[in-house]
Amino acid sequence: MSDTDLTRRRLLCAGASLGGLGTAGCLRLTSDSTDATRDEEEPTTNSTRDEGAPSASDDTQTVETTEESTQQQVVELSLSQQWKPALGGDVAKSTAESFFLIESDEDGCRVDRVDTNGKSLFTVTAGGLNYMEQEQLAIGDSQLYFGGYDEAEGESSVSTGRLYCCSTTDPGETPKWEMTVDGEVIFVDAAPNLCVVGTNSYDVHYEGENQGRVYGVDPTDGTVMWQNETFDAAFIEGVERVDEGVVVGTSNRVILLDPDTGDEMAELSESGVFGGGMTLSDGVLYTSDRSDRAISVESGETLWETTELPETVDRTDCLVARDHDQVVFGTRTGRVVSLDSETGALRWKQTMPAKVTTPPKRWRGFAVVVDDSKAVRAFDLNNEGAAVESASTKPTPFCFVGDTAFFGGLDNTGYTVGVE
Repeated sequence: MSDTDLTRRRLLCAGASLGGLGTAGCLRLTSDSTDATRDEEEPTTNSTRDEGAPSASDDTQTVETTEESTQQQVVELSLSQQWKPALGGDVAKSTAESFFLIESDEDGCRVDRVDTNGKSLFTVTAGGLNYMEQEQLAIGDSQLYFGGYDEAEGESSVSTGRLYCCSTTDPGETPKWEMTVDGEVIFVDAAPNLCVVGTNSYDVHYEGENQGRVYGVDPTDGTVMWQNETFDAAFIEGVERVDEGVVVGTSNRVILLDPDTGDEMAELSESGVFGGGMTLSDGVLYTSDRSDRAISVESGETLWETTELPETVDRTDCLVARDHDQVVFGTRTGRVVSLDSETGALRWKQTMPAKVTTPPKRWRGFAVVVDDSKAVRAFDLNNEGAAVESASTKPTPFCFVGDTAFFGGLDNTGYTVGVE
């Protein structure tokens, strides 16, 4: 029996199917077993970690990881439908008190900020974009940045990328400023004195020319302060502003740029993150290519590296739960994997019905995962991944604000989340 068939059988046994969810509907997610699917072979993790000033012989330690079954546990969660935003849209980001929803089509794009009751706080529109996703929106110092591109027409055309900026408190109906670049705005990150933009020109790339660029932009007026395009035809896979500089993940390496000049200061990894995730938390870069690694941004030192997953597996960005010493991510093979954030050792592994392309989100003591079949599961971080399973579905993407969850896509609904 395949992993998928086994998972479906357990879902049916859980008895948690849902025909329709009305205004007062309640979705119960019930765990059946924590060891529904296991690999036939137990993996071995090679973990390297700094312990002060160890000798070369102490740098590498072999950690034996096992997947012991944890005690079966029944946990019930409820998702009670509460509201739908007037304008709809996919959820892109959330703050402590609100959600940012985005929508784009051939007429342009719209960003709508709503509170946890679904009330619209403001709406801003821009006509120059017909494609925008959640990675292309960033929240800075009282400012909102959102970008994307106009899709090119014709085989040799290059898409035009745009970035807009507005206030998060009083944005007005149109953006404060706009900048235009060649290529497609793919990643945006913001800090008080710098907005960082990563772009890719796919049509240029296919002709064998350099196409990945990173821009440092003045948040006050959109002026380009610097740009770096020395990526040897590599795809830009992520940009993020940190205290040490600007981390840029590409398809062939990960580097650290000077935030004032855009010059390369250090190479954090000689392997790229093409098809893998890139997550930064508390000065540590978690990334994946042929192995999963934790790298100190300050020193460039690899804290640990594990080959727990096959090298052909693509995975999402990580959920870093430091209070549980776990790094949790999903894979395109439908796995949810938790590694020890301090050593890289395997903590637990579970299986979803379909591939996972949306990063897990944290809610209380759970890592919540939605796969591409729209199945929702929550994994108990306190009980080594005990699954909270459901046969019902909700569209992605999704975010949490306190005990309110918003699911974008076709659902466009805010839910109150609780434990029974």
